[in-house]
Amino acid sequence: MYTGTLKVDDADGEYFYWFFYSPNEVGNELPLALWMNGGPGSSSLIGLFTENGPLRVSKTLEEFKVEYLDSSWVKIAHMVFVDQPIDVGFSFGSTEIRTEK
Repeated sequence: MYTGTLKVDDADGEYFYWFFYSPNEVGNELPLALWMNGGPGSSSLIGLFTENGPLRVSKTLEEFKVEYLDSSWVKIAHMVFVDQPIDVGFSFGSTEIRTEK
């Protein structure tokens, strides 16, 4: 897995992404699934941790745990989760769009 940011020139900011290789990779035959379900006040990491990503956060009485999920979409595709719009999750920058004159 990889994480990083992508520069967004129009917003003077960067989108955070989290990429997962499929453990079933055979050459480059598997598709790439792009997940961008974020929105105002909501991060795409919600989809990663609660919907179709390979990781789950669970809480016991003693602690929080991050666990691997066997039924994730990552079994059939490489996946990338992108936090968007700007200022949601780990994405950051100006929320005002620049215009050139």
